[in-house]
Amino acid sequence: MDDIHQHIEEIRREMMRLAGEYGFSDSRVLTKSQELDRVLNTYQREKCKLKEQRYPGVIHLSLSSVTGSAEFIN
Repeated sequence: MDDIHQHIEEIRREMMRLAGEYGFSDSRVLTKSQELDRVLNTYQREKCKLKEQRYPGVIHLSLSSVTGSAEFIN
């Protein structure tokens, strides 16, 4: 799990470096942001799968601090 956290942090740092150099609306920054989104989404899906394996039949609630939305995960 630490490897994925390190990978996420590396992508985030690179995105912020690019944003500092080129501005937040630059295509390189947006591409890096999309890469970060994909990695975070994959991480979240895997985390939910692990919860389901540990607690089968339990409805899990996922809260997103970024969007402020909530979703039920079955």
